[in-house]
Amino acid sequence: MKLPRSREAVVSGFSAPRWIGEEVPPGHFFEGERRLGRLAPFIVAGFVPFLVLGAVGSGFGDWQVQLAALICAGVIASVPLVPWERLPSWTQMVPILAIYPVIALLRDAAGAKAAVFEPLVIVPLALVAIYGTRADLLVTVAALAATIALPPLLIDDPAYGDEQIVRAVLASVVAATTGIAVQSLVSTTRALAIEGRAILTSSQDAFIAVTTNATIIEWNPRAEAMFGWSRSEAIGRNLLDMIASPDDRHKAEKQLRRLREEGGQLPGSRIEGRAVRRDGSAFPVEMTVSTIKVGGRKTINGFVHDISERKNAQRALQRAEERFRLAFEDNRVGMVLLTPAGKFERVNEAFSELLDRSQEELVGVGFEEIAHPDDVESNAEAMAEMAEGKRHGHQAERRCLHSRGDYVWTSCNVSPIRDERGRLLHFIAQIEDITDRKEQVDRLTHQAMHDPLTSLPNRVLFADRVRVASGRRESGSFAVIFIDLDNFKPINDTYGHTAGDQVLVEVSRRLETRLREGDTLARLGGDEFAVLCEDTDEESARLVAERVIAAFERPFAIGDHSVLQAASIGLAIQPCDAGARDPEQVLRFADLAMYRAKAAGKSRYAVFEGGMGEGQPDRGGLEGELRRGIAEGELTVHYQPQVNLESGEVTGAEALVRWQHPERGLLEPAEFMFVAEDSELIVALDDFVLWDACHQAARWRRHLGPDREFVISVNLSQRRLAEPGLSNRIAQTISEAELPAEALCLEVTESAVLDRRSDTLYGFPDVERLGVRLLIDNFGVAISSFASIQRLPRLSAIKIDSSFVAGLGRSAEDSTGVAAIIGLAHGLSLTATAAWVETPEQLAVLRELGCDYAQGYHFARPQPAGAFAGLLASASYGEMLG
Repeated sequence: MKLPRSREAVVSGFSAPRWIGEEVPPGHFFEGERRLGRLAPFIVAGFVPFLVLGAVGSGFGDWQVQLAALICAGVIASVPLVPWERLPSWTQMVPILAIYPVIALLRDAAGAKAAVFEPLVIVPLALVAIYGTRADLLVTVAALAATIALPPLLIDDPAYGDEQIVRAVLASVVAATTGIAVQSLVSTTRALAIEGRAILTSSQDAFIAVTTNATIIEWNPRAEAMFGWSRSEAIGRNLLDMIASPDDRHKAEKQLRRLREEGGQLPGSRIEGRAVRRDGSAFPVEMTVSTIKVGGRKTINGFVHDISERKNAQRALQRAEERFRLAFEDNRVGMVLLTPAGKFERVNEAFSELLDRSQEELVGVGFEEIAHPDDVESNAEAMAEMAEGKRHGHQAERRCLHSRGDYVWTSCNVSPIRDERGRLLHFIAQIEDITDRKEQVDRLTHQAMHDPLTSLPNRVLFADRVRVASGRRESGSFAVIFIDLDNFKPINDTYGHTAGDQVLVEVSRRLETRLREGDTLARLGGDEFAVLCEDTDEESARLVAERVIAAFERPFAIGDHSVLQAASIGLAIQPCDAGARDPEQVLRFADLAMYRAKAAGKSRYAVFEGGMGEGQPDRGGLEGELRRGIAEGELTVHYQPQVNLESGEVTGAEALVRWQHPERGLLEPAEFMFVAEDSELIVALDDFVLWDACHQAARWRRHLGPDREFVISVNLSQRRLAEPGLSNRIAQTISEAELPAEALCLEVTESAVLDRRSDTLYGFPDVERLGVRLLIDNFGVAISSFASIQRLPRLSAIKIDSSFVAGLGRSAEDSTGVAAIIGLAHGLSLTATAAWVETPEQLAVLRELGCDYAQGYHFARPQPAGAFAGLLASASYGEMLG
């Protein structure tokens, strides 16, 4: 710290002259550690008048001299003895003003030679001018004037003369002017000394002043703290011996010599070196050294600053820079330093390898030049926000252009670098190649969102796409098609799960070829599929559903065998943004429609209607209710007569199960049989119908007599065909009912015959022995092969599917189809039965084509056993044909 030139003289002396008494405030004459030293000249001056008494013709025998001596002794004694610090400051003027009565007494004793003592009046004035306040000075001037003027006024002595009054006035004016001037000078000197001392005391640097031969003459408190030597210990000692480092002593002596010879400041102003503390420890310092001359004496002033922290900080900065260099250059992750404009200023080897470009090629290139076009705008926005201080960093996954022309996925972490004033200096970016990780994430995401067997979207992804479709406002509506494979479980049971998976994959491939572009096909799980048709109407959705059904017309190949696999389809059409329906709710609507299709006979579709789900339990709830219904005897069997079309005689009946639901009333098989077939409940249900039908048929046969033909037909579920011990159960049932085996006809569907599971019929060793009849139901739908029909044991009849019968009398094609089926049956020595005959026109065509038997609403609806017994009693030959 360098002081102003106007103050250098004061500071170079490091205090005012000791006689000024800067350590005490003005007016406190007799306080402070050096009070006797300050007052010594004035005390001596007080003794001088008594030494010249003989010369002026006076002596100590005069009472006036004695009184003056007594007053003077009291003044001198009071200076060290009185506790002035405890008294008011004005009391310290009393001893000083007491000098004037002494002068007056000595003058009066001197008589004609009184003028000898008049110069003594200057002693109190000088004392007050140096140590007193302005008020003290004025009081002293007044006392001085009174001392000179009062004797001629009070004492009528010609020796004083009239000129004494004039002298008093002049003395007062001179004393006041001189005293004020001296007091101002002393005050300024005192202030400068105090200020200089305060500056040195409060300085954060050590201040040391030495003579030209390096003797210390000033040592401030900071120097004491820095070097460990007190001021009193340092003053007077050689500076180089105390603090110069042995390694730097020669350099310090040379610099000191130059200052002594040349003066001024050393070139460079600031000098760095090493100093030594009292304990011998060395530390780095920085010094600012200059010389000044005061009163012909040259003084060398120096401010010393401990730069240990700065050196440590510089070393730490160097280490940090080296660590940054190593972290930047040797990092195996790409590191990039960019200018505020986004240009590559520095890149490391890892980033160069990442893009397969040289560092020289990349430096100066803009980040936007290697970024994917889709990422350029977002990158620019992020860097602009960081530059403006709106964000402190940016992390994102970005694609960067490789030298081979494709893009690699990277993870970019960018941060701004600013100076201490907040100005943007650089951007630093850490760029890591995440291509492999991204591909792995994509694979995992695909696995999480797609079915592993068919690679179709799974339920999660499908629900998300339904959610998106339901929220779109620009589209009119969308449709969800729910597809459930009918009787798929036995494929797994018979051929194994590998074969079942093969069928599922083939189903997915067939469905994909029948959908519109943009439709989403998903596998929801198990044997359930779904299709999302966006921007569609009901007519278009129905066409898609029909194409889906057509996909199941051809058999599925499993090894050397062919399997027919049907499906039931539910269709739910929803307007977009209609209350933003939950995807699961839309799927439930389609699911309910699928149940309706399954209940209507499977291999068809149904469209969801508003009241379809009201009052109906879901699939799980329906299964639970059916289980309870079987246990509590709610199932019953109705019978529909089968009529011989040649004689008109009722020659048999088909047993059809019904469920007397406690809340929903009488339910037909279509409303619950699909649940039973997909669970183990089908076993109990089939056994119940078989037992009731056999016992009822036995009773009716006994009533009709031995000459009357009567055969009871019982539907057998496709799942039961492969059941071990089925023939034993049939045998036991007809035995208990005392029903002849030939009076029982088991009806199986055509799809079961073509399915490999019909192999169980070929291996049905007891069917031939039992003598029961076998009928193929729904014949014509799947276009059965002749070879399969011929190999069936005890096959006695086929039942023409209702779809052919419905068109009789209206469609020539249907008549031709029915004729072909009847011809096939007769050619194989089988009988043909037509189902769902409802009109006289259908009956007439069937008789004309030579059909053997028929059943349907035209003859009678299915009815309880009691009502059917009445029908048997009232019906006569030919009556049913009327």
